[in-house]
Amino acid sequence: MGIIKWGEQNPINKLITSLTLLGLVFIIIDLFFSTKILISVFSFSPLLNKSLIFPWTYVSYMFVHTDLWVLFIHGIIFYLYGNIFYQRYGFRCLFALFISSGVIGAISYQVFYLILSPDLIKPLALQGASAGIIGLFTAQVFREHKVLKINSKVHIPYETFILLLLICGIIELLFAPSNIGGSIAHISASLWGILYGLLFRKKQVDLSEYIAKIIDNIVLLYQKLRDLISKQFSLLSSSPTRTKRKKGQIEKKMRESGYTSLEEDEKHQLLK
Repeated sequence: MGIIKWGEQNPINKLITSLTLLGLVFIIIDLFFSTKILISVFSFSPLLNKSLIFPWTYVSYMFVHTDLWVLFIHGIIFYLYGNIFYQRYGFRCLFALFISSGVIGAISYQVFYLILSPDLIKPLALQGASAGIIGLFTAQVFREHKVLKINSKVHIPYETFILLLLICGIIELLFAPSNIGGSIAHISASLWGILYGLLFRKKQVDLSEYIAKIIDNIVLLYQKLRDLISKQFSLLSSSPTRTKRKKGQIEKKMRESGYTSLEEDEKHQLLK
């Protein structure tokens, strides 16, 4: 097991709840507050300087929603499909693929923006969990190799169905680039899911395990930094100047109310 408690009871619902509640917070900010600083800090921008200043946006944008209908659709699909995926492969695999699909979607958008002219790709903010959900879906389809039954005679492999959707996405990207950042993120997340599913089915290589280990190491690093900062604050709070001030307060209390009025820890502090 990793640093993250992957096996705790139904963690997928906790992830979906977090996504929904955070989405509602951002929607309320967008509707009722004039300043949108908090939204911009957590949304992903393809501008390199912004992504370097706010590196967490490669992940955090997946939890940002400013459209209630989009949040509702994402929440329902993630709840219904996410629980199926979780029951088959576990939360460790689901979380790794969900996060990595979103990150790859953001990186792809940024790469295309940096390579192509800004006239072709506007630096619009990237928001929403759709890239992560699409990556999960394509990963399962290509991992299991199931067939879509139209009727008793017509059977279409799900891979063919996904590839047709992918082609439609590319056509939309070329001829109707109204949401070009989102389209690039969706297509790249689909390709990532296809790569994962094919490698697992053909070579028995589980890329999600490598991603999960990276996440474990990031969480471990965060815990070490948190403990180090906590230790430094503890040392500062017990500095000689602070200790001397505390001791002076105890002596003043003893002069005014007597030794018996002191607490046990104050008596111990006085004897140091």
